[in-house]
Amino acid sequence: MLPRKEWLLCLQPCRCGSPPCPTSSCLYTMFKEDHQGILDRFTHADWSTSEALLKEYGQILMDDYANSYYMLEALNAEMKGDRPLMQKLVRQGQILSQIHQLAAPMKRPPRDLVPRFFERFDHEASRAAFEEGVRHFEKNLVQRAVDKRNEEAAKEKEAAATQGYEAKPLVEAMYDLSKEERIKMSPGNLDPVEVFESLPEKLQQCFKTGDIELLKQVAEEMPEEEFEEHFQRTIDSGLWRPG
Repeated sequence: MLPRKEWLLCLQPCRCGSPPCPTSSCLYTMFKEDHQGILDRFTHADWSTSEALLKEYGQILMDDYANSYYMLEALNAEMKGDRPLMQKLVRQGQILSQIHQLAAPMKRPPRDLVPRFFERFDHEASRAAFEEGVRHFEKNLVQRAVDKRNEEAAKEKEAAATQGYEAKPLVEAMYDLSKEERIKMSPGNLDPVEVFESLPEKLQQCFKTGDIELLKQVAEEMPEEEFEEHFQRTIDSGLWRPG
């Protein structure tokens, strides 16, 4: 169970106006902590043991939180690279999920349908349908793990890039990126490093220091056509952002 202090922090007023109710995340955490042993036993159970556990602990294993547990833990296992554990969790989770699906149209408690679910496996068609459900869910979960890793990597990269730009001037920070990354970030597909290094020395100094007054002075001193050509390239490369 959650410590009293954490339990109280998890309470929020119920929408019906009755005394506060624990949030769903707290209830899920409590469910896991109270029943982790049974959840672990079911994870590693073979077919006959799974049936026996469901008959003995159906009030726990057929709970909606148990269904969520196997889906979330399977994704976590795949994210950690533990494919064998992921496959066990998916298979056991599909047993629960398909019993829920069997019970829904009958409007019966899922626990009541445990015997019928296992009786159906005397028929080859039922076994084939179950295995197809396992494969389908496993395939989707593997792809979800890939997508989630990419999302997390993109966030980390964005955070790192942001910190870099905040810690040092743009001209210095861009040298920390690869050429491919710099070009990808530029509005006109130009490498800002190459553009910067091609600028006259005085213009380089403007971008190094961020000195707008110096930039105005260089614009007045340099031939108009030459300045506009250089300046347009700084815009296209992202060294200068209009507005």
